[in-house]
Amino acid sequence: MLDHLLEAREILDLDLHAELAVLSACESARGDVLEGEGVFGLSWAVMMAGVPSVVVSQWKVDSAATAQLMLAFHRGLAAGLAHGGEIKGRSEALRQAFLEVLRTPQYRDPYYWAGFEMLGDGY
Repeated sequence: MLDHLLEAREILDLDLHAELAVLSACESARGDVLEGEGVFGLSWAVMMAGVPSVVVSQWKVDSAATAQLMLAFHRGLAAGLAHGGEIKGRSEALRQAFLEVLRTPQYRDPYYWAGFEMLGDGY
């Protein structure tokens, strides 16, 4: 149990054994830009700790729309697992989740779903 906010430098000390991490909180793709190095943040730290694929959000996201998106995304991942025994088609599962949320009238606007992206190995 954490008694403080988890920081990127703490994640770097972990040896994570997962194929995918989902950081669905608001602005989880944000980080500090270091000249000549790029963006360093939570997603970078998770990848450096051993996770090849990370789903992150670019902006402050709506909680209800994010819940619907993440449920659809995880259903897609589970369907892939049922057929192959490993997580395959991560980016396709996310794309299908986008389409499902897009078809929901109250969440049709890209604000509700387009803030999410997959970094790393999506296949």
